[in-house]
Amino acid sequence: MTKEEIQNQIAQTVETVKKTNPMVGSITNMVTINLVANAQLAVGGSAAMVYLPEEGEVLAKSGQAMYINVGTLLPIHEETLPYVAKTLRDTFRYNFLMNFIKQVQQI
Repeated sequence: MTKEEIQNQIAQTVETVKKTNPMVGSITNMVTINLVANAQLAVGGSAAMVYLPEEGEVLAKSGQAMYINVGTLLPIHEETLPYVAKTLRDTFRYNFLMNFIKQVQQI
Protein backbone atom coordinates (compact mmCIF):
# COMPACT_ATOMS: atom_id res chain seq x y z
CA MET A 1 0.00 0.00 0.00
CA THR A 2 1.16 3.50 -0.71
CA LYS A 3 1.13 6.28 1.83
CA GLU A 4 -1.76 7.91 -0.04
CA GLU A 5 -3.80 4.69 0.00
CA ILE A 6 -3.27 4.35 3.76
CA GLN A 7 -4.33 7.97 4.32
CA ASN A 8 -7.50 7.38 2.27
CA GLN A 9 -8.23 4.19 4.18
CA ILE A 10 -7.81 6.02 7.49
CA ALA A 11 -10.20 8.78 6.38
CA GLN A 12 -12.79 6.21 5.28
CA THR A 13 -12.40 4.34 8.56
CA VAL A 14 -12.96 7.51 10.60
CA GLU A 15 -16.19 8.17 8.69
CA THR A 16 -17.33 4.58 9.25
CA VAL A 17 -16.62 4.86 12.98
CA LYS A 18 -18.64 8.06 13.22
CA LYS A 19 -21.58 6.38 11.50
CA THR A 20 -21.52 3.02 13.30
CA ASN A 21 -20.34 3.90 16.84
CA PRO A 22 -18.47 0.59 17.34
CA MET A 23 -17.87 -0.95 20.77
CA VAL A 24 -14.14 -1.22 21.37
CA GLY A 25 -12.83 -3.25 24.27
CA SER A 26 -9.56 -1.83 25.60
CA ILE A 27 -6.89 -3.31 27.80
CA THR A 28 -4.49 -0.54 28.61
CA ASN A 29 -2.17 0.62 31.35
CA MET A 30 -3.11 3.13 33.99
CA VAL A 31 -1.01 5.88 32.44
CA THR A 32 -3.01 6.00 29.20
CA ILE A 33 -6.45 4.74 30.23
CA ASN A 34 -8.19 8.14 30.19
CA LEU A 35 -6.44 9.23 27.01
CA VAL A 36 -7.44 6.02 25.20
CA ALA A 37 -11.06 6.21 26.33
CA ASN A 38 -11.34 9.88 25.39
CA ALA A 39 -9.70 9.29 21.98
CA GLN A 40 -12.13 6.47 21.21
CA LEU A 41 -15.08 8.63 22.21
CA ALA A 42 -13.75 11.63 20.27
CA VAL A 43 -13.73 9.75 16.97
CA GLY A 44 -17.19 8.32 17.53
CA GLY A 45 -16.55 4.94 19.12
CA SER A 46 -17.84 3.47 22.35
CA ALA A 47 -15.03 2.81 24.81
CA ALA A 48 -15.08 -0.11 27.23
CA MET A 49 -12.06 -0.39 29.48
CA VAL A 50 -11.39 -4.03 30.39
CA TYR A 51 -9.57 -5.57 33.33
CA LEU A 52 -11.16 -8.90 34.21
CA PRO A 53 -10.62 -12.02 32.09
CA GLU A 54 -14.34 -12.61 31.58
CA GLU A 55 -14.88 -9.01 30.45
CA GLY A 56 -12.04 -9.30 27.98
CA GLU A 57 -13.39 -12.53 26.56
CA VAL A 58 -16.91 -11.12 26.14
CA LEU A 59 -15.72 -7.93 24.47
CA ALA A 60 -13.30 -9.81 22.21
CA LYS A 61 -16.28 -11.86 20.99
CA SER A 62 -18.91 -9.14 20.76
CA GLY A 63 -16.99 -5.91 20.20
CA GLN A 64 -16.13 -4.55 16.80
CA ALA A 65 -12.49 -4.01 17.75
CA MET A 66 -10.00 -4.60 20.55
CA TYR A 67 -7.27 -2.21 21.68
CA ILE A 68 -4.37 -3.62 23.68
CA ASN A 69 -1.59 -1.47 25.17
CA VAL A 70 0.09 -2.89 28.22
CA GLY A 71 3.32 -1.02 28.66
CA THR A 72 3.04 -1.66 32.40
CA LEU A 73 1.41 -4.97 33.23
CA LEU A 74 -0.76 -5.37 36.29
CA PRO A 75 -1.18 -8.82 37.83
CA ILE A 76 -4.74 -9.06 36.47
CA HIS A 77 -3.40 -8.64 32.92
CA GLU A 78 -1.61 -11.98 33.29
CA GLU A 79 -5.03 -13.61 33.44
CA THR A 80 -6.90 -11.33 31.05
CA LEU A 81 -4.53 -11.23 28.06
CA PRO A 82 -4.52 -15.00 27.36
CA TYR A 83 -8.34 -15.08 27.41
CA VAL A 84 -8.52 -12.17 24.98
CA ALA A 85 -5.81 -13.50 22.67
CA LYS A 86 -7.45 -16.92 22.48
CA THR A 87 -10.86 -15.43 21.80
CA LEU A 88 -9.52 -13.12 19.09
CA ARG A 89 -7.74 -16.07 17.49
CA ASP A 90 -10.83 -18.27 17.71
CA THR A 91 -13.01 -15.59 16.12
CA PHE A 92 -10.52 -15.05 13.28
CA ARG A 93 -9.86 -11.45 14.22
CA TYR A 94 -6.21 -12.26 14.84
CA ASN A 95 -5.60 -12.95 11.12
CA PHE A 96 -7.04 -9.57 10.17
CA LEU A 97 -4.76 -7.84 12.66
CA MET A 98 -1.64 -9.67 11.50
CA ASN A 99 -2.39 -8.90 7.84
CA PHE A 100 -2.86 -5.23 8.65
CA ILE A 101 0.43 -5.11 10.58
CA LYS A 102 2.27 -6.70 7.64
CA GLN A 103 0.82 -4.11 5.25
CA VAL A 104 1.86 -1.22 7.45
CA GLN A 105 5.38 -2.63 7.87
CA GLN A 106 5.85 -2.66 4.09
CA ILE A 107 5.63 1.13 3.91
